[in-house]
Amino acid sequence: MKWPACAAPGAVAICLSFLVPPWSGAVHASSIAEEPGAERWQGISRIVAVNPTAAEIVCALGACSRLVAVGKGSSYPPGLDLLPSVGFERDLTAEGILALDPDLVLLGADAGPPEVIARLRALEVPIVVVPGEKSLLGAASRVRAVAAAIRCETAGESLAVRLERLQLRSDREAPPAEATDARSVLFLYARGGGSYFVAGQNTAPDELIRLAGGRNACAGFDAYRPLSAESLVGAQPDLILLTRGGLEAVGGEDGLWSLPGMSQIPAGRERAFVALDDLLLLGFGPRVEEAILALRCGLTDSARRGR
Repeated sequence: MKWPACAAPGAVAICLSFLVPPWSGAVHASSIAEEPGAERWQGISRIVAVNPTAAEIVCALGACSRLVAVGKGSSYPPGLDLLPSVGFERDLTAEGILALDPDLVLLGADAGPPEVIARLRALEVPIVVVPGEKSLLGAASRVRAVAAAIRCETAGESLAVRLERLQLRSDREAPPAEATDARSVLFLYARGGGSYFVAGQNTAPDELIRLAGGRNACAGFDAYRPLSAESLVGAQPDLILLTRGGLEAVGGEDGLWSLPGMSQIPAGRERAFVALDDLLLLGFGPRVEEAILALRCGLTDSARRGR
């Protein structure tokens, strides 16, 4: 894959100007144009997208004006926060969803509690569970599932094929698994209150790091583990990756570099980090290519500064 090289004028490497999706920009949820031929799905006029990535896909397919509510964490495109919220995906209430009289409810695989989902099904509320795999092929599956549910198959197939082609290019041009010269990246998940975790294998950050051509500094375990100064120093990452929400939770740049052990790792000495929008980094949705490119830019910039 021919990634553009760019150096950010500071520690946060965000290089997105060269990739502007057709659905990007600040918009109100009702201002995105409908897909041509939308009269085919006039019966689906009230969509509740509990899953934030599903909400983003609905808008990417030109159906944003059909959304009547979203779940917590829906932040793209700008304007979705003006819609009613049904709360966090794992803490739903049947009453809150039923009050919206939805034609369709889009859920993630982890939505719950189970008894709420069961009640909605018993009441014959139309529900589609969106696939949750955090990969480019998983993103393509999510797009197809949402597109089929809202009957925007043409637009959905175009976007899904683009994601699949990106996966093929990435697989073809990825460095060998045994390569040791790739820059190492540590994903730091900060939840506030001094609670910090790092991402191991089989996580969304791990896959994003791989797609960007980096190496996960915490690849010796699955899922997430608490961060300690000892584990941070032992990992010796060249770059810290975190969400913008996480950067705020840790106290901004000053708070990040003041964490124990930061002065003893290459990323801390070079103040090399990339902070991305939470949904962009973790959602593996329609904008996943932006996340890959931004992280690739951060890796390139950290390599340049580390020489």
